[in-house]
This record gives sequence, C-alpha cells and structure tokens, in this order.
Amino acid sequence: MSPVEPPAQAEMTRRGLTRLFAPKSIAVVGASADPEKAGGALMTVLAGFPGAIYPINRSADMIGGKTAYPDVDSTPEPADLAIVAVPPSAVLGVLEQSAHAGVGAAVICTGGFAEAGEEGAALQHQIHELSRRTGLRVLGPNTSGFVAPWQLVHATFMPGVAELRPGHVAIIAQSGGVNLAASFMTAQRGLGLSLAVGIGNAVDVDFADVLDHVASDPTTHAVALHLEGVADGRRLMAAIRRTAAIKPVVAMKVGRSDIGEFAQSHTGAMVGDWAVAKAALEQAGAVVVENLTDLVDAVAVLSTTRMRPGARSGIGIVTGQAGPGLIITDALAAAGIDVPALLPETKSVIESLLPPLTYQANPVDTGRPGETFVEILQAVGNDPGIDGMIVYALQEHGTRDLVETLERDAHSLPPTVFVTGGPGAEIASQRAQLADKGIWTVDAPDRGAFAMDCLVTDARVRHLHAAAVDEHAGDQSTNRPGAEEAAMQIEGLTGHGNLDEAQGKAVLQAIGFATPRRVVCDETTDVEAAFVRLAKPVVVKLLDAEVTHKSAVGGVHLNVSTEADLQVALAATGAATSGTPRWLVEEQVGDGVELILGGVRDGSFGATVALGAGGTGVEWGQPPIVRTAPLTRAGAEEAVASMPPALLDAMGPSAVKELADLVHRLGALLATHPEVREIDVNPLRSTDQGLVALDAVIVLDDATGAGPERNQP
Repeated sequence: MSPVEPPAQAEMTRRGLTRLFAPKSIAVVGASADPEKAGGALMTVLAGFPGAIYPINRSADMIGGKTAYPDVDSTPEPADLAIVAVPPSAVLGVLEQSAHAGVGAAVICTGGFAEAGEEGAALQHQIHELSRRTGLRVLGPNTSGFVAPWQLVHATFMPGVAELRPGHVAIIAQSGGVNLAASFMTAQRGLGLSLAVGIGNAVDVDFADVLDHVASDPTTHAVALHLEGVADGRRLMAAIRRTAAIKPVVAMKVGRSDIGEFAQSHTGAMVGDWAVAKAALEQAGAVVVENLTDLVDAVAVLSTTRMRPGARSGIGIVTGQAGPGLIITDALAAAGIDVPALLPETKSVIESLLPPLTYQANPVDTGRPGETFVEILQAVGNDPGIDGMIVYALQEHGTRDLVETLERDAHSLPPTVFVTGGPGAEIASQRAQLADKGIWTVDAPDRGAFAMDCLVTDARVRHLHAAAVDEHAGDQSTNRPGAEEAAMQIEGLTGHGNLDEAQGKAVLQAIGFATPRRVVCDETTDVEAAFVRLAKPVVVKLLDAEVTHKSAVGGVHLNVSTEADLQVALAATGAATSGTPRWLVEEQVGDGVELILGGVRDGSFGATVALGAGGTGVEWGQPPIVRTAPLTRAGAEEAVASMPPALLDAMGPSAVKELADLVHRLGALLATHPEVREIDVNPLRSTDQGLVALDAVIVLDDATGAGPERNQP
C-alpha cells in the first residue's frame, strides 16, 4: 500500500502530536532505580531509546547510569516528552512545571482520576484546563502509555514491549491493558506495529487526535480501535471518515448486549448504546467486529490488502480439498457474501485444466493442489465477476511451489486470502512470505471466510462513503426535505414534552408522511359529529400526550361502524384516563405490513434513526436497523435494503422506495431540529395506497441553542 498525503484538516493535530509519539528526548518524572516500581520499570523499558533520557527524582543523583535531575526545569534542554509516574496529587504540579519548561507533551501513567470518584474527576478537570491553557499535549491519565517501534520509543512500564517490532498496524485502545494485549496478539501473527496507544481517560489526546496522526503516517497501513465509552461520537466519526478514506479502520466497541424491549412503542427502547455505536462506526467507514481476536485478525488482513470499493463484491473460491472448501462457502453465504457463477469462458478454461470428476463451478474444487492449480487461480481471478479470492490448500507436496508462484504472481490476482493447514512453522513462514505481496494467510477455513468478510465490508462502507460524498457535492437543498414546514409546526406548539398524537401527525405530514383523515374532539358531541363526517369504519382513540401506550390501557377502539359501536368506544376510551378525556377520531386504514420508524437523540452520536418490523411484529425480536442522521438518499436506501428480505418482498418495490424516502426525511427532521428528542411512528403501515403513519409519538426538549446538527452523513 502506498502512503498518501494527510488530510489538510488534520495538519495542526499532526504537528501537535509529533513530540508525543516521535520524541527526541524523554523526561521520566518519578524515575526510580527500583525495577519493581513504575518509574523503575519505565527506565528499564526505555533503555533502547536512542535519544536523551532525563530521570527526574529529587532524591537521586544517578538512575540507570544516567544523571538524575530534581525537576523538569533542571534538564539541559526541554524534553519533548515527559512520562509522569507520580501520585495523583503531584501530577498537576508536574504538568504546570513541564508546560513552563517547554516540554511538548506528557503521558500520565498514574490512575486515580475521573475513574476514582468526584475528587479524582475534579483533578482531571484541572489537568484538562491546563492542557487547553498551555498547549501541553497530554495522553491519559490512567494509561499504560504507548509503543512506537519505528522510533524505538516504549513509553510504558510493561516488560517485553521492546520485543515488538516495527510494522504497519496501528492500535488505538481505550484500555491500556487491551492496547498491550492486542499488540502482542498482532506480533504473534507475524506483524509489526507502527504505533500502539492506550488512550486512558483522554483528558486531552483522544481517539480523533490519534486517528488523524496515524492517517498521515506513511508507516501505518491499517488501524485498530478498541472503544469503551465515547464522549463525542460525531468528532470520532469525522476522524474515522478522514482516516478510512485512505487506509482501513477496524473498530471494536465494548458493551454489546440486548438492545432493549423491542416491543415497547418508544424508539429509545429499541436502540441501545452498542447498536447506535456500531451503526455510527460503520457509517463513518469502519469495519466493526465483536471481540479482540476478530479485531486483531481483521486489522491484519486489511493491513495486507484492500478490495476496491463496491456495493457488493463477488468472491471466487479455489480449494484443493472439498471439506474445507464447503466450510468456507457456507460461512460466506451465512455472511451474505456473493459467490457468483463464473462466465462460460472461465468455465471452459477450468474444464481444460481439471479432470472431469472435479467440481468446476464456483467454488472450484481441484481435488488436491496439482500442476494446474495456479492457472486455475488466474482463470478465476480474471473473471469479471470476481473481486476477491479465497484459496485453500493443505501443506503437502507441491504447496511450497504454490506459495512461491503466488508470491511471484500476486500482482495479477485480485485481493486474495490463502488458507492452509499444516505445521505452524511452515504456515508462519508462508504468511511472512506472502504478506509482503498483499496476500494474507490464515490456518483455518472459518478464519479465511472471516478475513474475506472484513475485506468485503471495507469495500462496502467505502462505496457508501463515496456515494455520500457525491450526493453532498450536489444540491444541498435536497438533504432537508420538509424542514421548513416541520419547523412551522414545531414552533407553533406551546410548551415542551410529549406531543399528542394529532400534533405529532401534523409534524409528520409536514415532512411528507401520509396519515389517516382525522378529527380532534374535545366533547362527546364532537366525536358524534366526526363519526358522521368520516368514512366508516373509524378508529376512536384517547387523545392524551401523557398516554403513549394507548392500546395497553384500552384507549384505542377499532372497527367503529355503527352508532352503537360508537357509544361503546366512547365509554371504553373515556375510562382509560382519570382526567377529562379528549378524542381523536380517524378513518380506519386497511390491512398491510406494519413497520416501526423512529428516531432518538443519542448522548454521544446525536440524532439516530431506527427502522424495523412494527405493530405486533415488534414482538418477533428482530433487531432494528439503526443509522445516525442525517442520511443521504443512498444511505436511506441502504438502511431499508438491510431489512429482512421477506419483509421487503411483502411490501413490494413501490413501498420499499417510499420507505427509503421517509427514512431520509425523518433523519433530516432530527438533524435539523435538536429540540426533537424522540420520534416514534408505530405502526407505519404499508397499504395499497402507500405507507400510512397510524400512530405518532414525538417528544420535545428545550432547544439547545446550538442550531441544527451540521454533520455530514
């Protein structure tokens, strides 16, 4: 992978982190001659650093054969980096002195700050203010530090990090422990590191800062992120977008769990933090995985090769053994990855190279690797429907020749994953041999399928990002459909909190939703008059903004066709409230597929849209499709296309197209109006006349004063 120029918007950040991650001199504050202490372990691990090291300790003259200094002011020159290993109460003073002395950056290895309670949080806030005031870049606190093997900087107290070799994988982890664990896991796969950082409490330097730094670093070919909490999701998304446009980003978000009671009507119950984070990270361009092993394996393959962007990618499979080939094929199918039929011309070439009893479609089963194996690979790889390839061959006679041929001809093949079984030393040697040529090697069929899934996902998210950029280069006015009309509806409402159903539907109508013909009634005589005017049957509903589960309390009465039905409905719905009842009388809509469409405002990632099966179908437990807002039209279409195929088939093409338009419009409303905290349209029914919103819950907050969210999707 060739290095690329850094994004212009990251230029200031890049300069600011050079003294942190590529220092020419280091001060160890709290240095010790005792290797059992953190300051002593740091001195031991830093022994290979080629620049100046200044131990800081008031009680020592020499530490580790180096002159010790009482404070950072006393060093012969201002250190680029200060590694701080002193008690929490002393940290602020050390940082003040470091900033005054001209130190460029500091790593705070000490814990006991925001993670330890109110007193620690207050101290951490003071450090944050100092960093802003002085310009001192601060990593941590509560971090194990970082490792930058190309610069021979091992700014951590863990023994063994000096053995981590330089390479092309960057790791940015919230946890220092995870950072180090992932670093050694990466080394076990034969790969080196460009940078491995434990963010810790991120009082100053955060994920976005480090992402921009590694995006501009030519030694970094792929980036792995380990996330726990995310303070500013939109800032993180923007940094991932900038990075993923030029090199792959893989992310693991801790906290995957049940996303809530999907049967509840409020959209907030549908969407958990992990679901929102996953959607946001993918929209930004990251490949999202679920565990640490997958994180390391994904960044490994993506640091080696990358597939061209595409909405869908076709994968060719060539195997020397049928059983492993079946495992690979089954895993790709389960992941929804295309294994397309080969062109007749390709099949003709394969037929000339294989005996007749072999399987010659896609996958191609050669029986075992033979003399024509590489020619078959080239034939499959040259097929225009193939964007990537998985090759399986056990370690047997001829495999070494196969590997040498793969190495020689890798440039003529599409992105390829080589899967093999045999002695570990042989596989490790071949992995190193092929990785430099852009072919990643794994030792199990399922891991080969996983590696290809990562390549396909990366290609898909890049395609979606390119589509979003193209759309936003066009007419910006199309990205806020109905915004002005909705604003008039919202601004005309008094107070804040839940809107009643009639008010909510008026807002939805303003942005293009169809709703049933209806009448708001304050008295029973109004209900009777509405019954006469509207087409039968009608639905009689309790109209009360505080009752969001009307059906559960008897506040909805269907199929009201006669005067007798109407009196029963009035009595039943009136009894559903302890206050003075009001009613909404609507023309009843015909049967159809029911959906739920809504949005919430996530504390980190902002406006979020959720889409799934609605009405009683919510109880199926099918997880919703979640996306951050606003969405482009292409993004809305992709979200709808991600729903269960059976549901889309039941709706029909016209309703699917209309649904994508409504998703786009709802996302625009949420992005334009920060005072809208939650929207819930359940059910949104697909009928012969189109999609109709049968219920609406909208919750307003006080306006933030910050104006509409300006984020690009």
